Amino acid sequence: MKIPLIVAAALICLSALCCTDKAIADEVNDIMTDAGDTMLRILPSLYSDDPDRTLVMENLIRLDYLFNQAEPHFVEEQEGAQVTFELLRERLRDAIQLGERHNINLMRSAVDDAFGLCASCHTQDRRIKRAFGVSKIRALDEYLAGEFSYLTRDYESALTSFTNYLESDKRTLVRDANAFDRVLVITAEVLADPALARDILKSMLKHVDEGNVIHRHTTDWISALDRLATEPDALTSPLGKKSVDALDGFLDHEWPTIQATLTWAAQEAYWVVIRSELNGFLSRGASGSDVPRLLYWLGVSDRALQYRFYGSLSKGYLEKCIEAHPTDPYAKRCLEEYEMLILVSFSGSGGTNVPLEVRSRLAELRAMVYR
Repeated sequence: MKIPLIVAAALICLSALCCTDKAIADEVNDIMTDAGDTMLRILPSLYSDDPDRTLVMENLIRLDYLFNQAEPHFVEEQEGAQVTFELLRERLRDAIQLGERHNINLMRSAVDDAFGLCASCHTQDRRIKRAFGVSKIRALDEYLAGEFSYLTRDYESALTSFTNYLESDKRTLVRDANAFDRVLVITAEVLADPALARDILKSMLKHVDEGNVIHRHTTDWISALDRLATEPDALTSPLGKKSVDALDGFLDHEWPTIQATLTWAAQEAYWVVIRSELNGFLSRGASGSDVPRLLYWLGVSDRALQYRFYGSLSKGYLEKCIEAHPTDPYAKRCLEEYEMLILVSFSGSGGTNVPLEVRSRLAELRAMVYR
């Protein structure tokens, strides 16, 4: 289970998107600090096998209150960031409702989704900020310290903690895999440095047995990252595209052929780098017809990565694409991707069973595109 470091990260994300007025910035920083302290109070309990539901609920409700306090300061600079913020709030409220029903496992799942959304928010703006001192996380083990630093965008400390974790004797396969995932996202997406990603992941491999699935997976990542670092301007690379048009053309034409030649793990590394490029254009203030294209490809990337690295953002991205840009040609592509997402989400061994409210929502979106 991943841990609910929700608001500490999300409010830092908000502060990066807020107005620059000093009084407002100070207020947001106070809220952010309160949120971090609140999270640290509930962390040990929620992560235990038998969490103190009363303690967890009290603090989840406080986190929701802190979101209410921060919301007026949120400036809609990017559609992608707006989508992430809205989804984050929704999942936090879901967690509270599930906790009220004493459904601890599903509550953890909702918090887990929010966790991924925070990380996605940070990768969109690419800012690095150390907001909490080392003394705040001294009581945490190296793995949890890495998670906390990752979500609060102290990426240098996160890399150190995850490396230290791999040298400890308190490791699990799930934590190992998550540590490697985090390092890939920090280096290849947030820092946008495939060479750094290659080198750090290579140094981490010495802590993993060669026959381990993580070792095989990471080896393929390293091979792909080396190719991108060595030839960033090649026709086979998503890097160096000077415009959304160029990146869109690459993803539509060159990428399908390239993808077919790569292992599954190598494709993951490419997709993380591609997301870095997409979010880079969004963070630089994309507008007009560029926005629906970026939202579409971000939605596709989430599906391609099977939601391993991020919260489930596809639904929000695709809905935003359709609602805000219904007459754009990419609205139809977003609708097709949305329909595929619904089909996959509600299909199982017993067939496909889409709830009425989901079918109604799909009909609304279709009407927007084909009105």
